[in-house]
Amino acid sequence: MINFIRFLFSKAFIIQIVIAAILSVAIVYAAVKYLDVYTMHGVSVTVPDLSGYHFTEIEGIMNEAELRPVISDSVFTPEESPGMILGQHPAAFSEVKPGRKVYITVNTTVPPKVILPDLRDYTYRQAGSRIKSFGLKLDSVMYRPAECSGCVVDVLIDGERVGQGAEIVRGQGVVLVVGSGESHIKIRVPYMYEMKYAKIDEFLLSKGLNPGRKQFDETVENKKDSANAFVYKQSPAYDSTASINLGRSVDVFLTLDSTKLPETELMISDTLETVY
Repeated sequence: MINFIRFLFSKAFIIQIVIAAILSVAIVYAAVKYLDVYTMHGVSVTVPDLSGYHFTEIEGIMNEAELRPVISDSVFTPEESPGMILGQHPAAFSEVKPGRKVYITVNTTVPPKVILPDLRDYTYRQAGSRIKSFGLKLDSVMYRPAECSGCVVDVLIDGERVGQGAEIVRGQGVVLVVGSGESHIKIRVPYMYEMKYAKIDEFLLSKGLNPGRKQFDETVENKKDSANAFVYKQSPAYDSTASINLGRSVDVFLTLDSTKLPETELMISDTLETVY
């Protein structure tokens, strides 16, 4: 024990302690200096403002700032052009280390599509709310004589009629056609027997009437059949002396079976002009 105590106070032990302390300080100092260099302590660059740029235009700006752009997300904003930068992180004018990644959000170059929901028979206010919830815009409302007063009877996009289930670009403007009630003006009931499916809506609208329900019988099994199907029954039924109010809806029943056609024929003297 006495020898150990003497060793602790010996010159050799004290020299070793001093050397160990000097080495420890040197190692700590070198580590701090290395970390300063490695982390660029005290060195920073300013993040440029990328708003208003197309993502293909920022390479030179980011190289000059010694930063790396990374597209991290894309969203669809109809008010902006495709490919425009909508957001960035870190924010513009932030101070960051050189070589830092800047994550950017761009406006998608391929607008997503949505399925047009069923809008018929909704009030135009209800339909307008549905349109917005699906990412579409209500451009305007127009009125047309119809049995239903104040409810949607048709939907137009770029002047063309579109039906439930159609694929539409998100943000597209939609025109709602709203019924204004049946007109007091009457016209002859149109003759529609043997008319093909594709011509029904255009024909009725041209006469101031509205397309109603379309029902296929058991002979129609697929899309090709429906395209070839023809009207064998209509409601109201054709009668050479019958008339209906302008704006009335006409339901049709379609088939591929010609034996279902009635014997009624369109009389030459019959017209589809206004009755009174």
